Amino acid sequence: MEQLLHYRTSGRPDSPALLLIHPLGSDLRFWDECVALWDERYYCIACDLQSAGLSPRPDVPAGLGEHVADLERLRAGLGVPSVVPIGCAIGGMVAASYAARHPEQTRALIVTNPGLRNSEAARTMLRERVGIVRKSGMAVLLPGAADRAFHQLPHDLRYEHYVERYGVQDPERYALSVLGFLDADVRNIVPRVRCRTLIVAGEHDILMPAGDGPAMKDLMPRAEFTLMQGVAHFLLYQAPDRFAAMAARFLDGVSLSGASDGT
Repeated sequence: MEQLLHYRTSGRPDSPALLLIHPLGSDLRFWDECVALWDERYYCIACDLQSAGLSPRPDVPAGLGEHVADLERLRAGLGVPSVVPIGCAIGGMVAASYAARHPEQTRALIVTNPGLRNSEAARTMLRERVGIVRKSGMAVLLPGAADRAFHQLPHDLRYEHYVERYGVQDPERYALSVLGFLDADVRNIVPRVRCRTLIVAGEHDILMPAGDGPAMKDLMPRAEFTLMQGVAHFLLYQAPDRFAAMAARFLDGVSLSGASDGT
């Protein structure tokens, strides 16, 4: 039997299931505050993608297809009939890809800090990061990497926790994660998403192209888009109370039991 991703569950298994997918350079702890707000209503499944956290590290970089296959094995292994994938940034691209490829197992979809693909400038920056961390370790990227993700936000305790976790990542695991996502592009697959979808961008996000949220909405037949004020690239981590409530309101309008909502 293939090894499953490292994961953590919270809440009642008979509740609607949320499949929580972290962004690049993070792990399942990214979701802790949201899970604490959701676990009385939902069955929360937070996982580490390949090369992240405590999940297996592949010999070669894992791309979108491999991550989607991992998530489907995790869902099936847990015996959960259907999920609501929720992903942030690159994790949102994974979530959208899962919804497109597994419509019968997807009740609804939530994507935050959305991206359709990495720009050439972003790919160049990420390639440079790989070389830097392989040579000098993760700490050399700080505080710059965190400052961009928290653009125009205070350097509070949440920022400090992010910096601490980012800096102690294994450099080779991070490098493999980056290389796997360099050419990620969901423009051709997201039109296949048929379930109701919520797309949320952050007011101060400078890491994902500003137009990708509305552009993603236009490609998806049942999507809605909103801009959250006072947050940047990791909006659900930076404002968990507001995001958790927004997600719950959206899901209140979605059928989370019975047949798939992807009509």
